[in-house]
Amino acid sequence: MDSGMIPEFAKDQSVLIFGAVYCKYCKMAKKLMEEKNGSFTYVDLDDYEHIELKETLKKLNNVETIPIIYKKYDEEYKFIGGYQELVKNLKVD
Repeated sequence: MDSGMIPEFAKDQSVLIFGAVYCKYCKMAKKLMEEKNGSFTYVDLDDYEHIELKETLKKLNNVETIPIIYKKYDEEYKFIGGYQELVKNLKVD
């Protein structure tokens, strides 16, 4: 992920969740990270300031749905998928 796309306030987090308030899987991803005490940032893509980012992320990752979740590996964020992929990535039963 291009570091210019990452909001400044999120650069030290291990997981970035891009979602929307109305999305149940976005809420579930947030809750999962809170329960795991993981460092994450949630970015509401329906906020006016993130409208262009939403379309860019969808095109970049070839997805139509949210959440769009990235995980940091060796100082670089990599797209892992949505909620189900986050669950698998965290090895949650």
